[in-house]
Amino acid sequence: MERAQPYLKEALEGEVSKDAFQIDDTFTLVNIIKDLHTKPGPSGRPPTLPDLHKAYSQYVDILDNAVKRTQEFLKGPKAGDVAALYKTIGEIFLLAGHNEKAIPILSLAITIFQGVTQIDCSGLIDGCNQLLMLAQQLAAQQSDGSHARPTK
Repeated sequence: MERAQPYLKEALEGEVSKDAFQIDDTFTLVNIIKDLHTKPGPSGRPPTLPDLHKAYSQYVDILDNAVKRTQEFLKGPKAGDVAALYKTIGEIFLLAGHNEKAIPILSLAITIFQGVTQIDCSGLIDGCNQLLMLAQQLAAQQSDGSHARPTK
């Protein structure tokens, strides 16, 4: 799976930039990528916070573009799918250490989930709220300089 990472990143870039943008395919790729970098490494130890920041930072620009591409779907029947994608993008932004970027994405996911009536989204809303609180706490720590700095 690790050897597949560059290809997954390339596939995500292609999916986000193609004319026939597909939310479902983008969601699948984003979730595979999210899972890939959280698994223990060859040594068997879980990744450290600096490891996670480094691994996920390479996707931030691509995911910013994915958010832009989804705007046209927010008023249609795919809005719930967009919210699910936003929740996962928010998680990746947090894992990348981009807490400020995670806040509006997670907030928007919550707003969209609240408008979905076809299925019960209360669990998704709760998950987003927890992630949002974490993003806000981490962003506040970053802005006042009270967070621990990673050592090299």
